[in-house]
Amino acid sequence: MKHHLKTKLFSFLRSSFFLCFFHISLGNVSAVYNVRIAETKKKHFEESAKPYTIFGITFPMEQFRKKYYGETQLYNVIYSNLIHVRDPFYARIDFAASKFSVKFEDFRFSRTQMDDLLFMGGYSFEPNKKSKLTLSGLLGIPLHADHSALEPQFGIGQVGLGSQLSGGFIYLNEYPHNTIRLIARYIHFFPRKNNFETNQYKFSSGNLIDLLITFHFDGPVNRFETGYNTEFDFGAHVTPDVPNLIKRNSYIRHSFYAGYKRKFLLKNYNASVATALSYSFDQKPKILGNKYIITTWTTWGISF
Repeated sequence: MKHHLKTKLFSFLRSSFFLCFFHISLGNVSAVYNVRIAETKKKHFEESAKPYTIFGITFPMEQFRKKYYGETQLYNVIYSNLIHVRDPFYARIDFAASKFSVKFEDFRFSRTQMDDLLFMGGYSFEPNKKSKLTLSGLLGIPLHADHSALEPQFGIGQVGLGSQLSGGFIYLNEYPHNTIRLIARYIHFFPRKNNFETNQYKFSSGNLIDLLITFHFDGPVNRFETGYNTEFDFGAHVTPDVPNLIKRNSYIRHSFYAGYKRKFLLKNYNASVATALSYSFDQKPKILGNKYIITTWTTWGISF
């Protein structure tokens, strides 16, 4: 009887320990997949009057996370992307690297690591004079291999394939530059191998759905934007199965952000500087989820 209780206790502790680090991987930050950050850059290349544009941007991003159970995470990220536009088509590549640190009681961990490489492309059209829609496809490729469940990672670290529908709408004829923007996105992540103790597992974050609404208030020089993003992760799975693992790793995340942008000319090229702040929290799970996430980023861009 005592041996049976000890076995059950060890199994519970082992599953809980694995669950903790598995959730770190699932809910981890990925700069290249962040739709709020992407939205603050989107109008950079849309504002160019030229039908053919090459656009590049590199900027810093800082993120601080506090888990419900007390762990803290700090990310110092450098983010870059390239955008090629030949109206009505576009293509872009996003990539990032981060130095991050994790603290929980006596546990300390830090690492510098690349994020995934995200390819996107799409087609834009105007169904009427007040709206513009863009259909996009995306492919995420990991730039590093995650071999152990015992180490926190930067980025999703899994191949991702998805689609996105975004739209901009003018809601007042008197202010045609003030718009509401909506984004709906779906991504499926494919399983990858991971080791824990002497066992090898294959697990996936499953599927991600993003819904984003933003309000843009544009002037000749200044622009203010604010928005709300809800994110659903579901369908996570691991093989072989770990009891009570999957049902705790589907999460719901809510985010609010605000940003300011100033536009100017640099040797006759369109350029701008923008800064933004985001606050997020996980509605579920309550034990291993994020109590709050604070993210800041500053961007500079120019169109050629």
